[in-house]
Amino acid sequence: MKATFMQSVTERKKICPNAEEEGMHDWKARRYLFKATFMQSITERKKILRAWSVHSIASLRLRYWTGVMP
Repeated sequence: MKATFMQSVTERKKICPNAEEEGMHDWKARRYLFKATFMQSITERKKILRAWSVHSIASLRLRYWTGVMP
């Protein structure tokens, strides 16, 4: 439990390095942390989908030109 809490504090400081000096509320820092994590997961999903779609388009072209289309 303590390790998880310290990890969240460290991550919060990475996102809002001056949170302590400005007196940022804990809920605000948690919101920023959640938003950053959420946006990172969306970006990773987009990368995966983009790679998959490029692969599938290439595969369809290959099938078309080799005559293996169903």
